[in-house]
Amino acid sequence: MTTNLLMCKPDFFKVSYEINPWMHVYNKVNEKVALEQWETVVQNLENLNVKIDLIEQDKNLPDEVFTANFGVAFNKKFLASNFKYEERQPEKTEAIEWFQKNTDYDVVELPEKFEFEGKGDMLYSKNTAVIANGYRTSDEAINHIKNIFPEFKKYVRVKLINPNFYHLDTCFSFLNEKTIMFYPEAFEKEQAQQFYEITENVIEISKEDAEYFACNNVTVKNKILLNKASQDLQDKLNSYGFEPIFCPTSEFMKAGGSIRCMVLDLD
Repeated sequence: MTTNLLMCKPDFFKVSYEINPWMHVYNKVNEKVALEQWETVVQNLENLNVKIDLIEQDKNLPDEVFTANFGVAFNKKFLASNFKYEERQPEKTEAIEWFQKNTDYDVVELPEKFEFEGKGDMLYSKNTAVIANGYRTSDEAINHIKNIFPEFKKYVRVKLINPNFYHLDTCFSFLNEKTIMFYPEAFEKEQAQQFYEITENVIEISKEDAEYFACNNVTVKNKILLNKASQDLQDKLNSYGFEPIFCPTSEFMKAGGSIRCMVLDLD
């Protein structure tokens, strides 16, 4: 269960380059609205008794607000990301320095030749971890990750095939140990069938909800924070006992991210 998260206040958030299909430098971020949206997410998380730690944003790193991509922090180990694109690579140093200064986590790094973008492409619940490759994480990295985190008894590999959903967390989420949600068209069909083998409840979402970034959510107990959802998806979530809390993230979606992208679990 989410109880402690690392976030980054969007002091210098903007779209100044294009590294995914959502990013267009002419589509300017409204900085005031972005800050208000971020503060709404924080307030809702704090209302659910989630502790928020902050890393100060470097003015030259506009995507640093997406702390999920820093790496994976689990069981007192922090596995730092190897970002694919040069524009984001300095975030690795920022993240490592923060963990060394503010936590007792052991910092672990992959060989530089292996691309890996943290909780953007690796999500887990209890003993099961799902890792995606295809756009930002290399298949070769996965074997190393399994050795770093042997705590997960089951690893599920999937390949992303839709560039609009370039990270796993844009099209898949664990809502709890028994329930997952995913967008089928983002994955190779045969591989997506694995999702039905790892949990009891599976919610497939529509293209409409996928483009709302409904999978890019944060769940705390039975509350699910998300940007937006169709009535059909709301009804499905309600039927499994979840209560949606809507936190609009229109400004962050201009950079290809939403609520889950803004947080890194420190549990």
